[in-house]
Amino acid sequence: MPGVKLTTQAYCKMVLHGAKYPHCAVNGLLVAEKQKPRKEHLPLGGPGAHHTLFVDCIPLFHGTLALAPMLEVALTLIDSWCKDNSYVIAGYYQANERVKDASPNQVAEKVASRIAEGFSDTALIMATHLAQMGRVRRQSASRGQGAATAQMATGEAQATVPSLRPETAPDLFS
Repeated sequence: MPGVKLTTQAYCKMVLHGAKYPHCAVNGLLVAEKQKPRKEHLPLGGPGAHHTLFVDCIPLFHGTLALAPMLEVALTLIDSWCKDNSYVIAGYYQANERVKDASPNQVAEKVASRIAEGFSDTALIMATHLAQMGRVRRQSASRGQGAATAQMATGEAQATVPSLRPETAPDLFS
């Protein structure tokens, strides 16, 4: 299983999407640069191990209702944009309404399987505590401390990623 890395832009968009809609479930797509097919598989974590780098995040919906026509149109438009910019839809993220719920719903599984048809190293990221990250970030910055730490559940493993201070975070959702 390949490793997963997020650029700051992709991570921040995902966190800000959850922070803007703390009362809703949020989801979106993760895009990566197109890569040439690999001929050999290197071990995870070893020298030269393969990692999928998600360069951007495209927030889709906020709320539990995922209508098929809206999702189809969104996937088609994003796929077209990706082809024009040498990207590929490589992953899907979801944060559920309940803070401690890290289980993917049926829509998440179907979207991830559809993405897997076009990208072999697809990731389904179940992000937890996105709504609380905004509060943690503001509290730590107001106390004069450095960046707070946020945890995102990615399957069985958890990745710890430093969050931005509020004054350095771009206003992506205005």
